[in-house]
Amino acid sequence: IGIGGIGYWASIPIAKVLVLVGIGIFSIVSDISSGTL
Repeated sequence: IGIGGIGYWASIPIAKVLVLVGIGIFSIVSDISSGTL
């Protein structure tokens, strides 16, 4: 453990949020492109 210290552990929730946001955007884009929105 201790890779990058506190900054490393602080970045994990941020990364999860970015992934979730990215998935959400991708879902919206694919809905629009397939005409279901």
